[in-house]
Amino acid sequence: MLMKRGVEEMGHGIEHWGIGGQIFMRIVESVSMKGSAAPRHFVHMKALWIVSFCLAANAWGDEADDRAAIQKTVATFNDTHLRSSVLAHDADVGDLSRYGGQEVSQVYFEVKTVRMVTAEVAVADATGSQFGSVIIKRSLPAVFVLKRESGEWRIALLRISGPCL
Repeated sequence: MLMKRGVEEMGHGIEHWGIGGQIFMRIVESVSMKGSAAPRHFVHMKALWIVSFCLAANAWGDEADDRAAIQKTVATFNDTHLRSSVLAHDADVGDLSRYGGQEVSQVYFEVKTVRMVTAEVAVADATGSQFGSVIIKRSLPAVFVLKRESGEWRIALLRISGPCL
């Protein structure tokens, strides 16, 4: 009412506003200026949404940490001296020595994407690259399956696609 009275005191009656003015005035009259209006949502529902968003943000943060740990695990796998330290107890990585040869480096893996299957299992798409004086560089796609053992990411499976490097 206060707003309606203020508009009429300025000399501009509501009848000059047309349908837009009528809608505006209904909205203004429905808003309570004093006291508290009835809540649109229950307080518990708002709390539930806030908690949900906080948990989701926390899960995304954990997933980013897991992705970084998985990339570090694959980088450690590239070091032949440390390779066994990042393998799961039942790992199936095949014989990588078949990719070796004269004038050719070992295979180096670089993680491209990581998909979390569960909180304890992840699949990492990677590229296996080899370098040499004759071949310069050759690469093939590789897939790692990693699982969490004792809180650490370990490589459980490695598959290199296509023909031998």
